[in-house]
Amino acid sequence: MRTRAWLILRLKGTNKVLVLKRSKCSRNKKQWDFIGGSTNRKRVNPRNLIRKESSEEIGFTPPYLVTKLVVVAKFSIYHYFISSISNKELENIQLSHEHTHYKLININKLRLLKNTHHSIRIFLKN
Repeated sequence: MRTRAWLILRLKGTNKVLVLKRSKCSRNKKQWDFIGGSTNRKRVNPRNLIRKESSEEIGFTPPYLVTKLVVVAKFSIYHYFISSISNKELENIQLSHEHTHYKLININKLRLLKNTHHSIRIFLKN
């Protein structure tokens, strides 16, 4: 079973969360996405996976991780974590080649976002 881990990174003191736009050279081109990734490795710790992905994708390691949701699907287990980032930390993030830009969106308006990756759609369904 594939382990997938996603980070809902909230701007401190707000209801806004960070979403990333995937580049045209990556899978799921030009889709809005949460920070995250997956692996087929056995016995992977999803917390370690999300720390690695966050560091790679935006150059930021979350100070804490709170489990928000776990969804078991046919071939994958989706782990969703919440953490926070300050305005100052946000100014210093550096996107990897997988993403072209980012934006903050009110979590209550995520449903209105067009062209979303399955990580966001699954989160919204549950």
